[in-house]
Amino acid sequence: MRLKLTPETEKSLNKRYTENPEAYQAYLRGVALFGSYRPGGADAAIKHFRRAIELDPQFALAHAELAAAYLQANRPTEARAEAEKALALDDTLGEAHRALAMIKCWQDWDWSGCEREFQRAIELNTNDSHAYHYYSHYLQGKGRFDESLAASLRALELDPLSPAMSVHLGGVYIGTHQFDKAIESLQRALELGPNFAPAHNFLGDAYLGKGMPKDAVEEYLKTATLTGQSAENVAALRHAFRDSGLKGLRLKQLEIAKARWQKSHDNAEEITRLYAALGERDQAVAWLQRAYEKRALWLLWVGFDPMFESLQSDPRVQDLLRRINSPP
Repeated sequence: MRLKLTPETEKSLNKRYTENPEAYQAYLRGVALFGSYRPGGADAAIKHFRRAIELDPQFALAHAELAAAYLQANRPTEARAEAEKALALDDTLGEAHRALAMIKCWQDWDWSGCEREFQRAIELNTNDSHAYHYYSHYLQGKGRFDESLAASLRALELDPLSPAMSVHLGGVYIGTHQFDKAIESLQRALELGPNFAPAHNFLGDAYLGKGMPKDAVEEYLKTATLTGQSAENVAALRHAFRDSGLKGLRLKQLEIAKARWQKSHDNAEEITRLYAALGERDQAVAWLQRAYEKRALWLLWVGFDPMFESLQSDPRVQDLLRRINSPP
């Protein structure tokens, strides 16, 4: 087999990003943590990327990945500064363009600039699975589902052992109501990472979409356990479903979620979804507005996610989507 490489890719393969082996080791630790997509992964990765930069301030690749981690940790000002630093050091670095694309997409709502930067990132590094992954999210948000699926499949092809990439593909299938394919992809993710909480959560959504509420609830309960819910809370959720069905479960989930919000203020998406599922549209819209004011990353998929379907026709939500330049 003869592999054809673009000049940019061939150049990147031969590039040495740092001469400091300790800095490179710190960078690799950060990549592993950030690529795990686990709770707290971005915060843990930030420490290692910052250590790599302390050891080598000219390490452009560490600056680029630090930018992405900062954005994931909802620290946009620092993310932008690191992306700009990475590009100043090396404007041929695909990962730096990927970080800038994410900022343009999720912070600036500059869709043309976002797509341009993602395409440049992929042109410079055709093997960056994260670029395809995040580009797929952008394409979903723009309603270009066939292209989003192609990008998701490419991300998985590049990183077939990552549970996160199989979960992402499952999420794409859920977004287009292809629940059987979603279940297949999510079960593959669980073969790779049996305790990967997002896989269980998305599998619950897929089962629910397929009309299998009991199976869905079992996955939601596994998610609750894996994300640190107490045994008492998990038992209360199970009893709520047994006694009052899905509505009872969601009311109990909402009670627990709002208690968590009082402590951490990091689960607005969960609360919005629960209000939407309960048919409490005014409350859901109020939480969407709060997320808009904070420029929450997850607003991008409000327009297509089945979990938000009950809200999508609401004029207030349509107005919010117009404000972030999302397609109707």
